[in-house]
Amino acid sequence: MAIPCMVNTTIAVQNSSSSHLDNFEPTARCGRIVEDSAAAQEMGYQGTLDWSPSMRSPFFFSSTFYSSLVSVLFVGYLADRFGPKIMLLGASLDFLIMSYLAPSLASHSYWAFFGTRLVMGLAEGAVFPCLNSLAAKWFPPTEKSTMAAIYTSGIQISSAFSAPISAFLCTTSVGWPSIFYFFATAGLVWVILGLIFVTNSPSKNKFVSEREKKFLELHVGNNAKLAKNAKMPWKKLLFSKEVLATPEGLRPYAVLLFNLAFTDGVACFVGYFVMQ
Repeated sequence: MAIPCMVNTTIAVQNSSSSHLDNFEPTARCGRIVEDSAAAQEMGYQGTLDWSPSMRSPFFFSSTFYSSLVSVLFVGYLADRFGPKIMLLGASLDFLIMSYLAPSLASHSYWAFFGTRLVMGLAEGAVFPCLNSLAAKWFPPTEKSTMAAIYTSGIQISSAFSAPISAFLCTTSVGWPSIFYFFATAGLVWVILGLIFVTNSPSKNKFVSEREKKFLELHVGNNAKLAKNAKMPWKKLLFSKEVLATPEGLRPYAVLLFNLAFTDGVACFVGYFVMQ
């Protein structure tokens, strides 16, 4: 939602070669597009970046999704080997550093800002594998579905609140850069809290009671140790007759791709059509 606020839409319209705009006649319901920058600011067009419509293509909005498809393939393995905490906090640092740099890079170069989105996508692809690795060590089998529901619903809740927050920040005196600074600062708070409270396993956490540690060690401990040293038979798993022969076997992959595409796709195309 920050992109519509960043771009000077009136400039983009003036630079457009679309001939149908030349024949546009204003009506009572649809007035003429403003051509004066002062009048445009009064109507809410406060963007400062001269980006053409082609530069704001759907590919630009979904760039984080494409790079996340790369990191999601190997981050789970790294999280199991070296610990999900360091990988998750590293992904969060990626997000907040790129967010802090985004305003200055966007003002300097379109491609520099595009690069930040690709780098952020690598971090985005790391989040779910790290959370799944933490879940394997912190939650017994009977509670893993509840845990998954909680952290996946957090995406929808944050999306619902981030849009109006971004719209409000866009109208402040700082303007659109405040959107990036606000969410980067929120990410910094999360990293600090994660360093203090999050551990790779319950046995290393000083905020968990001894009774709960024993419970988790009994119900989760052995599975977590096996998972760390286990080798995933990817070829047998992906090409097994059970997976290929039944819709139920393919459903987990379809659900995963749908959730990734839907979450990123809605956010991308909402911003895209807002600016058209």
